[in-house]
Amino acid sequence: MADPSCGALTLSAHSDVVEPNANVRWRVEDDVVYSAGETTLGGDDKGGLAVILEVLDCLRESERPRPDVFVLITPGEETGLLGARHLQWDRIPPKLDPARDLLVLDGAGPLGVIAHSAPAIASLSLTFLGRAAHAGLEPEKGCSAIALMAKTVARFPLGRLGKTACANVGLVQGGGPTNVVPARCELKMEVRSHSMEELTEMLASYRTIAQEVCTEQGGDVLWEQSIPFGPLKPKDGLVFARSVAAQYEALGIPASLAVIGGGSDANVFSDHGFEAVILPLGMYEAHTTRERLDLKEALTTVEAVTSLIWQRGAAKESLL
Repeated sequence: MADPSCGALTLSAHSDVVEPNANVRWRVEDDVVYSAGETTLGGDDKGGLAVILEVLDCLRESERPRPDVFVLITPGEETGLLGARHLQWDRIPPKLDPARDLLVLDGAGPLGVIAHSAPAIASLSLTFLGRAAHAGLEPEKGCSAIALMAKTVARFPLGRLGKTACANVGLVQGGGPTNVVPARCELKMEVRSHSMEELTEMLASYRTIAQEVCTEQGGDVLWEQSIPFGPLKPKDGLVFARSVAAQYEALGIPASLAVIGGGSDANVFSDHGFEAVILPLGMYEAHTTRERLDLKEALTTVEAVTSLIWQRGAAKESLL
């Protein structure tokens, strides 16, 4: 039974999966579900949804005092956190406003690793503009957009950049016939950082480099950037994350607090004031046709989450 005096909690997972995922076939061996065909299993994040449903079922079967438990199910996570980013918070009635302590059931890897921090991600699109010319007759009259791109990328810091940032060029396209100096070349890249200040400084530095190269070579560059979400950061000095880790420790599972390099719905929720952590639930090799879901680990996560809910209910009750 829900007790309004107890500290409420929100559980979240996403409803979409990555392709290929049509006509999924699976097999179960030793309590592990495997993809049995040419598709992903879809455990990311059907596993998270299953954990939430099992937790709710456990709560429903008990009369123990418990907090209110809210559930957020988002679509479009795999294609840019679209559901979380476009959730219309102002249209949620106050009595249904989700609790700010939030568990995101979407983690891969071993149990007990509680992710509390993740980077903001900037997406960049650069279009280099040169001048077309005949590559054999008048190459000196041209300005190669591909050369502009290459000289720029050669000066860009890429890969892992210290402890808090990284950058990667993912796509380059342009050019045409080999007898024409290419006038246009496009580049797409991303920059990640756990600090918005650092991310802003990095973007300014990359832009300066691109502009300097193009000015030196007589070309130009068009610059587009977006930062769809900020970093996931603890706001309470890791109090909530440690309380979650303690549930795994009580079950005999070594727990650790982790800083991760990928973005998730948790980043968006953090932007909106949530104290969010990401829990693993027995998913391995997600986004591949080798994907598997360990059912025993998923049930252990159910136990840990349910235990946290009972604990929060008991703590509030003792204060009455």
